[in-house]
Amino acid sequence: MGKLKITLLAAAAVLALGAGAMATAAADYHAGIDADIAAVLRTAATADPAPVTAAELAALPEPVRRYMAFAFQGEAPRRLRAAGVAQQGEFRRPGATTWEPMSAEQYVAAAGPEPAFVFTGSTWVLPGVPARAMDAYVDGRMRMRAKLFSAIPVMAEDGGALDHVSILRFFIESALYPSALLPGPNLRWEALDADHARAVVLADGVPIGAYRVTVDAAGALVRMESEADGDPATAGRFHGAGEVVTRGDYRAVDGVMVPHAFTLSRRIGGQEQPFWRGTVMRIAFDVAKRF
Repeated sequence: MGKLKITLLAAAAVLALGAGAMATAAADYHAGIDADIAAVLRTAATADPAPVTAAELAALPEPVRRYMAFAFQGEAPRRLRAAGVAQQGEFRRPGATTWEPMSAEQYVAAAGPEPAFVFTGSTWVLPGVPARAMDAYVDGRMRMRAKLFSAIPVMAEDGGALDHVSILRFFIESALYPSALLPGPNLRWEALDADHARAVVLADGVPIGAYRVTVDAAGALVRMESEADGDPATAGRFHGAGEVVTRGDYRAVDGVMVPHAFTLSRRIGGQEQPFWRGTVMRIAFDVAKRF
């Protein structure tokens, strides 16, 4: 959406709705985000994951075993039920050349039979025109929303191809909750070489995508890259497909080594296009409520 169109849409909506209606619409939007986060964390709280066995670890490709030893600081990996993450950084919209400040939160149910998460972020699309996005993958269905002033809809996507893309997205973010990278119904590993392994992502037992994962000599997961490029028709709308992430600045949090620096890029036509880069400001595991 071009700057002129955004400006005209925002002005027309403000005039049509009025300040009171705008405030009500924004409050309803925020309440819906809160409700989705609460649903994800309830799902996480009811998970009863089995302990990680020595046989499971032994079956992993060597780089993944090295990563698990690094991530859990030499202790036996434990399955994290939930994670809450607050981030600050810069976001670049598709087709834009400039970066805008962005703050975000995400909450994840990481140990159930199916992943679930909510991401919400705020940025500026124009000076004086803020936008808040919300992506919620709950009960196997994805909803994406974006609203100017948290009130004026500019994007609404539901289900369909998004459901599979959301599972891919869950795993490209999973260095933030590393036990999700243990094999399960939605993930299997294949060996490549001493520093790389292939993560095959599944939905209902059927492969829907794969990542080439790079683990450095110390055991840190430093890069995940989709084997397939993103679709130019949906680039910028569907976060998760055809993406690459680099990670660094690992720090210990509650006994888990977590990367605090990240850059997410879309890969279109073989070219990587960074769109979201920043720093983890806060992360906590097995959280019961929003920060």
